[in-house]
Amino acid sequence: MARLRSMSKAAAVLDTTQSTISKRVQRLEQLLNLQLVDRQTRPIGLTVEGRTFQRLASGFLESVDSLTQNAREHRHVSLAVTPIFISHGLVPVVGAFRAAYPEWQLSVMTAATPATAHLLRDGSVDVWLTVTGPGSRAQETGDVAYEPFFAAERMLIVPKGHPLSQRPLTSLAEIGQYPLITRGPDTPTRALLEEAFERAGVDYHIVLELDDMDAVKRYVAYGLGISIVMQNLIDPEDTRSLAIVPLAKFMPPLELSIATLRGRPLTEPARRFIEVLKATVAHAGPEMG
Repeated sequence: MARLRSMSKAAAVLDTTQSTISKRVQRLEQLLNLQLVDRQTRPIGLTVEGRTFQRLASGFLESVDSLTQNAREHRHVSLAVTPIFISHGLVPVVGAFRAAYPEWQLSVMTAATPATAHLLRDGSVDVWLTVTGPGSRAQETGDVAYEPFFAAERMLIVPKGHPLSQRPLTSLAEIGQYPLITRGPDTPTRALLEEAFERAGVDYHIVLELDDMDAVKRYVAYGLGISIVMQNLIDPEDTRSLAIVPLAKFMPPLELSIATLRGRPLTEPARRFIEVLKATVAHAGPEMG
């Protein structure tokens, strides 16, 4: 009304009647014991007290709008997740989180490289679930902290009856004698394996690069090559067609960590998601993946 300087125009904008606007203004004046509107002028205007009240009320309403918008944003948690976890281990975590907090929104993006840290810094994501430890390119920095929450041993999978399953493995160099099915070149297991081959001076031959672990296991069973997978990705039925060779003596466990930005308080949904993540992983134990 004050901006339009007309009760009838204000009523039209607010989809109400002029008398309703007039009664509300009068009621406000009675509550404040102040005259806010100069009814003697045409078009109507505000008194000195009215202009002061308008200025104070506008600032208050802007603060309320900002608070409301902030509350809406804080009902959302955004994640960046390494591909090795997003297609397997994250599924039960998301299910548990959605069951516990159905009113909160969750968004997930795939991210596998150290450059993902910039998403934490610019506020694009609240939490980054990434691979750390040997073979990883994630780096502890002053502003990004990594908290390990899950580890899985690496296992060699070969077809039933394969020579590498008939006797104890003595070195990773023996693996290089056979065709390999691997994940992409930037993955931790691939990096560790290639470093071991280089140290041993072993040539190796990659016949297929593939991120779908179910497909990898099928190709290994068909005899296309051998592969290295995390222990938690091996199902009991896989042993019908595959032989499993532990690699704990030669390769460290693959470690997943929760990366957050130091000095930036986590939102309530982000804190709750981390709680659900840890509880779900702890409950699942070695089957997580």
